Amino acid sequence: MRPQSKFARRHLSLTLLAALFLLLVALPVLAEDGPDVVARDGSDIVLPQLDADELGVVSTEEDPLGLVPFSDFVKAHSFGIDVIEVWTCGIDDSPQRVVDKLRGQVTPYFDALSRGAYRTSFVVGGSLGSTGTESCLSETANRSPGTSNAALIAIPGGGGFAGPGNNGPHYPSNQRWAVVGYDHGFVTVAAHEIGHTIHFPHSFTGKAEGNDREYDNARDLMSGNYGTWTDDGSTHWGTYPWPYEAATINRYAAGWITPEEVRMVGVGRATFTLTPSSAGDEGYQMGVIRVDDGSYITLGASTKAPYDPIPQVWEGVDVYEVRKCPHENIVDCYNEQDFFGFRRHISRGDPFEFMKLEAYREPIDLVIPPGSTAEVGDRMVSVARGNGGRFLVEVSAGVFGDTKDSVFRKDIQWLLGERITLGCNPPENSLFCPGEGVTRGQMAAFLRRALPDLKESEGATDFSDDDTSVFEEDVEWLSSRGITRGCNPPANSAFCPTEPVTRGEMAAFLHRALPDLEPSRPPSEFTDVDGSSTFSDDIEWLSARGVTFGCNPPGNYEFCPNEPVTRGEMAAFLRRALTG
Repeated sequence: MRPQSKFARRHLSLTLLAALFLLLVALPVLAEDGPDVVARDGSDIVLPQLDADELGVVSTEEDPLGLVPFSDFVKAHSFGIDVIEVWTCGIDDSPQRVVDKLRGQVTPYFDALSRGAYRTSFVVGGSLGSTGTESCLSETANRSPGTSNAALIAIPGGGGFAGPGNNGPHYPSNQRWAVVGYDHGFVTVAAHEIGHTIHFPHSFTGKAEGNDREYDNARDLMSGNYGTWTDDGSTHWGTYPWPYEAATINRYAAGWITPEEVRMVGVGRATFTLTPSSAGDEGYQMGVIRVDDGSYITLGASTKAPYDPIPQVWEGVDVYEVRKCPHENIVDCYNEQDFFGFRRHISRGDPFEFMKLEAYREPIDLVIPPGSTAEVGDRMVSVARGNGGRFLVEVSAGVFGDTKDSVFRKDIQWLLGERITLGCNPPENSLFCPGEGVTRGQMAAFLRRALPDLKESEGATDFSDDDTSVFEEDVEWLSSRGITRGCNPPANSAFCPTEPVTRGEMAAFLHRALPDLEPSRPPSEFTDVDGSSTFSDDIEWLSARGVTFGCNPPGNYEFCPNEPVTRGEMAAFLRRALTG
């Protein structure tokens, strides 16, 4: 198997990711020629030939959180020591000099980025007599001892491109290599291309045109990596010569962030702490908000650090939309132009205007700065600065996938916003199930969350049937507040936590929980409720408080006291009772 030929070497160019940095006159005078940006000509990724024997055993299962397809393939080279043989082809420096530079600057970068999970080990390959990139690649493959995991070839001038290879262990059979121009910016370009060899894709808005299309994200190594710096008294701006961190989802896909370090945000309101890789293990490394179409949004801490030297004005929480490859096999994903690494990283906001120096001194669209709130999908995300480079994040409640057409949608949304409900399908909790009935145990949980400050009025009843219920503590709370007496009078030794709650019982629960609620209208005279009904007083109380209008709209002359309460109706009852 192999990808279609039009993608097998797409956009191959030696000018990709070059770093020919033009000097600026000391500020405020700007260089007449503009910023010092890497020359580029589209994508710099050379896809492998995926023959069946070379592909090896690949799991088609996703990772535990369902974020990265073909995770075994993606992580084949991102753990432990990655031995990379270094060859020079037509440059003046020796292979040892190049190795020393890479060991001094690229190895500690990946060590910090991975928190010690991945370490590049550069070894001398040799010096090649070839000229021309194809000849350099061919001679490297012929002369390689076949014991390293990848090869890096330093060539004259600028540019760079890389082949991620397959999941085989050794170069050249695994097709893992990087060609890097040895001009200024060599360290950033080398880190970028090595990123491609471990399946780091580009991140970009998709709104730019031409050769800059995949390099419009200022903050990411795997895109523009833009910044300003001073050298010999002159100010430069453009492609920063030292690498920034890659998008947080890359670290997760590589296995450097564990599933336990990811906060999966459900439909409800969520608050949590995001921690950058440089600030230890307290808090989460990444937040994830799922989107209805199967994509998801990632939130990561963006903090200036020794191996993430971003401008301080770019600190905050970065936001990416990630779309997974829709295909079921690796080859089809490789043939899809935007799904290298089996996912597409879309950076938030508009393309970074790298030609304008003032853009480097302002906050960027990708990042939500501390002290601000931004709309992200259908949620609002607020960010506050925490300790040690951490950020406190609050995500507003979303919308359950099954409530958009419900007559109780606003009531359910209120219930969600107040954290009275989490959903009905844990652990995802993406649904509310508005038409399903409410059990007595669930009712206890709803009331406890809705009325957390209600004082204890009597000792809790030791019911005989709630010891194994997940709602045992809620039932005890309900009993100790005098809201329930049991389900089997006159003994009332049981609670019946799995039995459905009727509308009459609901009226009694709310009446006992909120006895001081003032009436707001005359009570309705329901035709199916008379003085002999067990719950007639409770239903009259409920009606006079505007908590119920009836059960048969538009007439609403009945209450249906023996009908089970649905979850949607429960939301309406609670909202009316607690908000007036």
